[in-house]
Amino acid sequence: MTEKAGPRGGSVEITPAEFAIVYFEGEELASLAEGVAVGLGLLGERLRIEVDEGSPNAMGVISSVSPVVLAIPSGALEDQSRPRHLGRSTAVEELARLLQRVVDRRSPEFAGAPAEEELTSEQGVAWDASALGRAAARGIEVHKARRRYQFLLRHGFTDEAEGAFERLWNEPATWADITELCQVTAASGRGVAPAEAL
Repeated sequence: MTEKAGPRGGSVEITPAEFAIVYFEGEELASLAEGVAVGLGLLGERLRIEVDEGSPNAMGVISSVSPVVLAIPSGALEDQSRPRHLGRSTAVEELARLLQRVVDRRSPEFAGAPAEEELTSEQGVAWDASALGRAAARGIEVHKARRRYQFLLRHGFTDEAEGAFERLWNEPATWADITELCQVTAASGRGVAPAEAL
């Protein structure tokens, strides 16, 4: 276990303490997590990040909101051009996605949100767009173009879906807003992804 005390009373705990399969440094990952947490207003929090270094999956999950526990496969943290090495920008974006969801789940405006495992793919990418748009507004570097493409893959390559994405990215959203926009894109039809049009 690697544990880093933050300057504002919080701490970040990384497991495992030493990585045997990937070339990650617990201290570096803890510093990235601390920076994202502070940027999102999670001050004085005790964060635990459990890394599954044998998994190539590209998405982590929230195991607990209070205390904050994130379960993240190493594939979601890797440098895409250097397999098994920590990618700082990739890690920051994944941490921001999950930690903003933690903030949301503590808010009354997201009280009606289903459990993580019960979210549909459409709801998940819509929430990601909203979460990362707000993280970007706080100065955290994320990749808008990639998130737009992922959103359109699930919601359709339509004008309605494009508008829904921009609204989620640029305007604070509640769970009711996300649900409504998912219904709008579903009603407008999924559309055809470029690869599917061939």
